[in-house]
Amino acid sequence: MGRPRRKYEVEFKRQVVEAIGSGLLRPAEAARKYDLAPSLIDRWREKYENGTLVDRPTTGDLSVRAENERLKVKVAELTMEVDLLKKLADCERRQKRERSSIVTGRTLAVYAGGVK
Repeated sequence: MGRPRRKYEVEFKRQVVEAIGSGLLRPAEAARKYDLAPSLIDRWREKYENGTLVDRPTTGDLSVRAENERLKVKVAELTMEVDLLKKLADCERRQKRERSSIVTGRTLAVYAGGVK
């Protein structure tokens, strides 16, 4: 088997590339000093020049984002349910108030004829 795959922070990559760019190190020296493959340094330099030398989200970050989106959807659903239940409770309160009143729209017609 080969060596286990190593991961480097973007800041480290940037430091190596900038040291080479400023002339402090030659690519071969940087490869020996940091035990890196020259082709890896070349890829880092290319990405640095293109502006694509950035941190990629880890799988943990991606799973947290997915969970966050799922929870946002759930919160929106529950908020809609609570709003609907509030409206229903308000409607029931109004109907109960109308039924329990002595004079309502329905009973007013009965009393409009006067006392006999």
